[in-house]
Amino acid sequence: MFTLLAVDLDGTLLRNDHTISDFSADTLIHAQKKGLTVALCTGRPTDGARHIAESLRLHEFGGFLIGYNGGDIIECKNNKVIRDLLLPDGVLPKIVQFAQSLQTDIVTFCDGHIIATSDTNPFILRSSVRNKMNIVKTANWLKAAEGLPLHKCMLVGDPKRLIPMELQVKMAFDGVLEAFCSEPQFLEFTPLGINKGDGLQWLMNHLNISPSEVIAFGDTPGDIPMLRLAGLGVAMANAPESVKAIADTIAPSNVEDGVARMLEKLL
Repeated sequence: MFTLLAVDLDGTLLRNDHTISDFSADTLIHAQKKGLTVALCTGRPTDGARHIAESLRLHEFGGFLIGYNGGDIIECKNNKVIRDLLLPDGVLPKIVQFAQSLQTDIVTFCDGHIIATSDTNPFILRSSVRNKMNIVKTANWLKAAEGLPLHKCMLVGDPKRLIPMELQVKMAFDGVLEAFCSEPQFLEFTPLGINKGDGLQWLMNHLNISPSEVIAFGDTPGDIPMLRLAGLGVAMANAPESVKAIADTIAPSNVEDGVARMLEKLL
């Protein structure tokens, strides 16, 4: 019997315009009324997913918000942070050096704001809209960011520059940080060992539940650790083949309310 639903947001629960349909929201609320605990698992900053958690009434039903790919976990019923992993000291200057060498913008997230070197970069603007967070532009990003409690930062720019550099950047921070392209235009830096599987495992330990009680939905390679851990790992029809290959089953696409359709069958 499933007791925990771990679900990715963008490309999974949310439609392509980053909103949730009434049908999907109603289905998840009904599932919670039946006793299923919902954990939203996202690479977004937790502040950028709170409005979705509120629309699903996670605060009423004891749900959880797993942000920053597992580095930050909030217990929604009391808005309590129960896991909080931050970037280690001293790494920001080296990240800035890569941003300058690749001629990309750099962003981070803190206190509901996006701290960025640009407020016109279309990728940063899109992030601002979907996270409902305002952009604070700074000419000296390092000075603005140093000393803040940061869960991650990102280089944001042309995929033709970022993707070929992913392996080199990953090697440069080996043993210190995780470095990966979460999307072609985003090269992310997170604390070492952080991924959605790690975050879900932490929550399972916190709740004292086994993988057999967990169903997980996702659509990108970043969701693979979570899908592998869950008793039932479900890939979306819009997921790449690498994700579908490790899943236990495939749900309809995110624009077809695939999560809700699958839950209807299972529950």
